[in-house]
Amino acid sequence: MVRHLGLILDYAQDYSISRNEKININTLNEAAKRFYNERLALFFEEGKSAQMTYDERVEIFHLHALLISIIERQKEIKTSIRTNKYTAKIFDKERTNPYTSHFYISKKIEHIMGTLELNFFVNKYNEMSSKNGEKVSIYALNYGLCLNENIRWGKPEGNDARTYFIESPFNFNNLVMQFLKETNEIVCNSCGYIYTEDDLEFLKRHNMNCLECGARSSVVVKKRISESFKDEIEEIEKRGNLLEREQYAFMRLAIIKGGRVTAREMALELDVTSQKIGWMTKKLEEEYYYLTKSREGGNTVYTISELGKQMF
Repeated sequence: MVRHLGLILDYAQDYSISRNEKININTLNEAAKRFYNERLALFFEEGKSAQMTYDERVEIFHLHALLISIIERQKEIKTSIRTNKYTAKIFDKERTNPYTSHFYISKKIEHIMGTLELNFFVNKYNEMSSKNGEKVSIYALNYGLCLNENIRWGKPEGNDARTYFIESPFNFNNLVMQFLKETNEIVCNSCGYIYTEDDLEFLKRHNMNCLECGARSSVVVKKRISESFKDEIEEIEKRGNLLEREQYAFMRLAIIKGGRVTAREMALELDVTSQKIGWMTKKLEEEYYYLTKSREGGNTVYTISELGKQMF
């Protein structure tokens, strides 16, 4: 997170210099959007262009679909508050431009947010009790993502707004449960009995033993592949020019930085050693011809070739 803040401030400085103005809130907002688009969104791009296991690729596609569903739902809520479809008094302060950056889900299903949170698309904001007394986790969408999608981040001021994000519109339990239903199958490998997501917590407490046939540790969670992108995943898997994930990240960032970078700066960017940079670029240079290497002033300099630019 500290590295992220440093990069955002670097972007803000670049933006302020290019416009010959001091860093202000507009500058920081532009920097937050750039950081999201150039760095965080890379996670989903890797799913289409980098080497990984089939299951890892499926998970990335699934999580991207889930994030899009969350964004679309937040936009629907924004419209519904503005048009008085939701009449709760708590929304009256900001009806023309309401806050819709947060949502809540039951703690029982918060595990599904783990990878999105690890990659900073969402962040766990708080734990509270919902209006019906259920323990829930409140999540916030990434600030730069919200700026991109014209979603207002935060909540109204004042103590009376402390329950703003446990109002019923922000209950995303059904959205997440539908996602799990479409992408997961909880099944016993012995007898084939299929369980629901509601059963999973109980099964975990009992070592995933089947309640139907009694087989020990026989219940597993299998991934279902959505038909909407099954063909796309299979086409990606057939490609023979997929780079390793670190190589792909190197190429994307090097191009973003102008196509000419040093080993030292890329080691800092990717949080690896300079030796690791030398190893990951060897194939990029000698087999793929995506870049050339030279020595200048004691520094190793990489320049992206025309072929490399075309591929990315």
